[in-house]
Amino acid sequence: PATEVEPAASAYIAQAAERIADSATVSVQIAPVPDLPALERVATTASEVSSVPNVATALAAPLHWHVYDPDGRITGWYASLANGQPPVDSGLWLPNPPDSQTVPAVGESRVYAWIRYEDDNGEVVTAATNEVFTVDAGLEIGRLLVDDQVVALFGYHPTASASLEANDSTASGPIGAVFVVGTTMLTGDFQAASAAVGRWRVETLDPVTTRIGWELSELLDGRKWYLQPLADGVPSGPAIDMLSTTEYLAPGWSEFELCHADSSTQSVTLPAGWQTFGAALLTTQLSEEILAGAGAGLDTVFSYRRGRYRKVSELVPGRGYWAFLDSPATIAITGVPASGLIPLRSGWNMISPGSATLQPSGLEVWRYDAALEGMIPVAAHELLQPSQAYWVFSKRAETLRFGSLD
Repeated sequence: PATEVEPAASAYIAQAAERIADSATVSVQIAPVPDLPALERVATTASEVSSVPNVATALAAPLHWHVYDPDGRITGWYASLANGQPPVDSGLWLPNPPDSQTVPAVGESRVYAWIRYEDDNGEVVTAATNEVFTVDAGLEIGRLLVDDQVVALFGYHPTASASLEANDSTASGPIGAVFVVGTTMLTGDFQAASAAVGRWRVETLDPVTTRIGWELSELLDGRKWYLQPLADGVPSGPAIDMLSTTEYLAPGWSEFELCHADSSTQSVTLPAGWQTFGAALLTTQLSEEILAGAGAGLDTVFSYRRGRYRKVSELVPGRGYWAFLDSPATIAITGVPASGLIPLRSGWNMISPGSATLQPSGLEVWRYDAALEGMIPVAAHELLQPSQAYWVFSKRAETLRFGSLD
């Protein structure tokens, strides 16, 4: 209630639909609220310890705060299950949002949160916050950071899907990066826990370079974590192993995806001489590392981009490559499944599909025949094969969608 009188304690009690439930939502609205720093949203989510089989046996669930304080005026934080704040000079105030606060994972919960800050007159004062706490034992949470500050949450939930649902949180303020589903910007994006491959698309919202970090401690399950830069939604540039590095310098107004999956290996058998091939996986391996190990005198790879050939070190899924071998060899590419999206420019493109598929209609498709040492057209009924490269002529810029290895 927006009054000058402290409401009765009963005003803060939120009754859960069931005494033992998968989730509980607690809304805290305490007045008066003076001229505060702008809070984009204060949303907290909690995840159950992985060793606990269900919420009914969990004793407590941790709260994770997501806060936007553009003025940097907040100097202290306090949260409690009991109504009442400490004195302004108390040592109970924390310099950052509480990172060890927990709530009961069973039944109803009441949470009170307070901030300490400097008002316009330079006086240190305190005030209650307006917040919604969500406690859900089914969540597995990762955190996306901009300049060491958490700006968004992501992970898995048993009831989530690839579309928008109640587990996702829409963005309501100017933050450095957001998850994107369709045209909706999110500060929380959760996917189905049963997904073989998890993908989260991220866009940066600043015109300058943004330092992106991540925290994956609750999502480490032996699978790989890759960050793949994108251009218009398709892979562009080499992937980054998120488990061996801690940050990514994203160009202004850029996009990338986070990919979580079991490691896969793509084997490609190449005869001697000039050959074409492609990678169906997001990989952090350099071409020299992959190809030199084949022991066939293969150490240089060429890509056709923007009307010319270029030597390359990184292998980008969906692109086709040339290489010359002194003798036959089998190479192994290790990574995680790519999305299957391939961009085409107007004119000739050298591509490689992620899976066997019929050639797209309305396009001219050719392939290199090593025996003839020249190009031959691909028949309309002929399948395009993964690991092989093809020449495709397009009259306009467009995006092809092939299947991926997942």
